[in-house]
Amino acid sequence: MIRPFGELEVRMTTRLLLALSLLVAASASADRLILTPTGSIAAPAQIKLEGAIRPREERPVYAWASLGIGQFELEAAYTDEGRGDTGMGFGVEAQLLPETLLTPAVGVGIRDATDQTSLRRAEYLAITKSIPAAGIPWLRDVKLHFGFGMEGIDGFFGGAQVGFPPGLELALEHDSNHFNTALAWSAARNLQLKLYGLDGDTFLGAVLRFPR
Repeated sequence: MIRPFGELEVRMTTRLLLALSLLVAASASADRLILTPTGSIAAPAQIKLEGAIRPREERPVYAWASLGIGQFELEAAYTDEGRGDTGMGFGVEAQLLPETLLTPAVGVGIRDATDQTSLRRAEYLAITKSIPAAGIPWLRDVKLHFGFGMEGIDGFFGGAQVGFPPGLELALEHDSNHFNTALAWSAARNLQLKLYGLDGDTFLGAVLRFPR
C-alpha cells in the first residue's frame, strides 16, 4: 500500500520537531562546521538550534542545541538511527583565544561526554581563521577550520566555508573519517535552510539562531 505523500512529510517533520523539543527541554561543543567543531563559539546568551533528517525509509535524525555562556559554549546532541537506537549527549568547548586580525580563534572541548550518541565522544583542539575575499564581489565570509581530536574524532580534521550573496553558504569538511558537505540558504534573519551530504547520504535540515 502506498502511503500518501502528505502523511510521510508530516511524520518526518514531527520527528524533527520532537528531537528539537527534547533538546530544548534538556537545556541547551562548539559552533560546528558540519559535524566537526570549530575554534569559534556562540556569543554570550546566543542560542542555536539545528536539526537534520534523511528523507528516506530509515530516516535517521540528528539534532543539536547550543548556548553561549561567556568563554564557553554548551551543546546537547540527539541522534535517532531508527529501530529504537536513540541517544542524547552533552558537550562543552572553552575558547582559549578569540579571532583577531593576526590570530585565529582557538578552542578546546569535548563532545558527547557520556558517549551516548552515534556521533561518539571526542576530545579536540580546533582552530578557525577568516580569510579576506581580496575584493572578489561574489565571495564573503571565507573561513578555514582545522584541528586534532581523539576517540570519536580520530586524528586531524579540517574544512572550509564560503559565503555567497544572496545568503548562500557552502561548507566542506573531512571529519577524520569521511567527507561531508552542506549548502545553506538564509531564508530569514534567524533561519537557515540546509542540504547536507553526510558520508554519502543526503539530509535536509534547518538552523535557528537567537539572537542572529
